[in-house]
Amino acid sequence: MTWERAGFALLAAGVAALPVFVSTAYALALLNIIGLYAIVTVGLVLLGCSGQVSLGQAAFYGLGAYGSALLSRGLGWSPWLTIPAATAAVAGVAYAVGLPALRLAGHFFVLATLGFGVIVNVLMVQLVPVTGGGNGLRDIPPLQIAGIRPATERQFYYLIWTLALGALLLARNITSHRTGRALRAILGSEVAAAALGVEVSRYKMQVFVASAAYAALAGAVYAHYIRFISPSPFALYASLFFLIMAVVGGLTNIWGGLFGAAAVTVLDQVIRAQVPRVFPRVGGEYQTAIYGVLLVVIMIFFPRGLVRGAIDLRHAQAHPLPVPGGTADAEPAEEWRA
Repeated sequence: MTWERAGFALLAAGVAALPVFVSTAYALALLNIIGLYAIVTVGLVLLGCSGQVSLGQAAFYGLGAYGSALLSRGLGWSPWLTIPAATAAVAGVAYAVGLPALRLAGHFFVLATLGFGVIVNVLMVQLVPVTGGGNGLRDIPPLQIAGIRPATERQFYYLIWTLALGALLLARNITSHRTGRALRAILGSEVAAAALGVEVSRYKMQVFVASAAYAALAGAVYAHYIRFISPSPFALYASLFFLIMAVVGGLTNIWGGLFGAAAVTVLDQVIRAQVPRVFPRVGGEYQTAIYGVLLVVIMIFFPRGLVRGAIDLRHAQAHPLPVPGGTADAEPAEEWRA
């Protein structure tokens, strides 16, 4: 669609120009994290287009990070080789996990991905000789462009957001063509889709592997951006965090993956910064409760996500419903009485 292409071009222009107006290192670092989260969330939304919900996204995110870090530290490979290698390896792991897990339906599939995520996180903690355990891995080799290390947040910003916009465009292309039509059919009814000749198991496997590859790519870049990783950012809470981003943005809306990641990340930072100032005695558990209440409010008013909700609101304002009891309703009533 022309309007969608124009919207993407406008988004790309805004992303390119944003560092001109944002100069602090903290703000740029926050934008970089949003970009990485957006890649993970877009993959989760892509999975949601087939009616599947995963709680193992943080595990694939962590496997990508540890895989790239270990290859670059242990074998001395360039990060430009380890990032695609780790992404491909994690895609293979996702295929192996998907073989038994995708035979399950509904909440059983969710529980299977939850179990996989817990197992991966436990292995990250327990395999101390490989992963460093709770102490993590330090001194991960940095990314270099033409022999120059992108040391500043601004340089990383353009790298991360180029990948994020590329991931968004790829996901949009996937959902706009034959694969997208098949996924929408599966979302509506797997039985009906199979009756129409859609290879349900093949498409579900493809989108599951693609979703894991998105998470692995973001994790691999994260490892070389932070240059230190530990098991804690890849725990179950992270999977819930990514799922909330996808739901807030719209679980079946590709654009929602980007805006959901931005909204939830900014909201989380605002709550962490402002709640202790307003309520000095409030602990972390109360911050989490406030965060949850705000998310519930968002979901009440925007049950289909922020993007779809904003579109519906704009449409409602442009085409208001007729007011009951008005002139348009009174005339037929008088005619009926006669």
